[in-house]
Amino acid sequence: MNNTNLDSVEDVATNQPVAYENSERKLASPVNEKLQNKLLGPLCDEIGTDFLTLYQLAKAKLLMKAANKSPSYENDHKKANPRVAVDVIMNGSLTSSEICAEYFGGALASSRTNDGENDDALHYVSIIKTLSSRQLKLHYIIYNAFNKHLVRNNKDFNIHVSGEMKNNNIIFLYTELFTTLGFDFNESLNILYKEGLIQSWESRIEIDTNLNHVKVIPTLTGLALYCVAHNKLNNIESFKKIEFGDFEEITLPSYSTDSMTNHKCKFVASE
Repeated sequence: MNNTNLDSVEDVATNQPVAYENSERKLASPVNEKLQNKLLGPLCDEIGTDFLTLYQLAKAKLLMKAANKSPSYENDHKKANPRVAVDVIMNGSLTSSEICAEYFGGALASSRTNDGENDDALHYVSIIKTLSSRQLKLHYIIYNAFNKHLVRNNKDFNIHVSGEMKNNNIIFLYTELFTTLGFDFNESLNILYKEGLIQSWESRIEIDTNLNHVKVIPTLTGLALYCVAHNKLNNIESFKKIEFGDFEEITLPSYSTDSMTNHKCKFVASE
């Protein structure tokens, strides 16, 4: 029988103590340490001395976001799915980004059920992990505008039919979207397209012809991810009926429309 040293930690999903094997770790050789310092620079010291603090702060923010998206969490006796919870905590606690905390927190909240067995949010956690904070912010801006236009214009369509989904456009002013995001968003649009989060996109700014727009066609996957971020995965139909609201500390462009015709009438000078 092997003798091992066991320490106790808390399971992130159940808050119950679990044991793990505390194996000895060998110290890095001077050569590896020198290489590490050369490659990472000041980050090396930060990882060594501040990583745990940063991790705990990010984890606390993430859990607070999840709690805010689950108003009755103190009394509903629901449990997070362990697979989702572990993935969310391990990855979501590695960033202090506000938008990342919102999305990871939403995924954690979405996995909470009476028996903790529903792991449907796991797929969306994988998507969130593949996206940078910039790409998540762009996704949020697109679907925030889409949600508002559907509700305010009382538009009804079957979101589960791709032919109906592709009839929807979300249009922004190129210049305002650039100012809001603070970076060139074309590569981020391409990533959202590759991940199936938008069906197509058109980004044009031409001073001579007064073209100044970004047009995006949404997808069900992109819509569902936005629902996950708001803990609405189990009721995605509500996307076209209820405004989900804005995340705090995330700046939104003041202008968007769902009609290219309306956009041209407002912003393209007539001959």
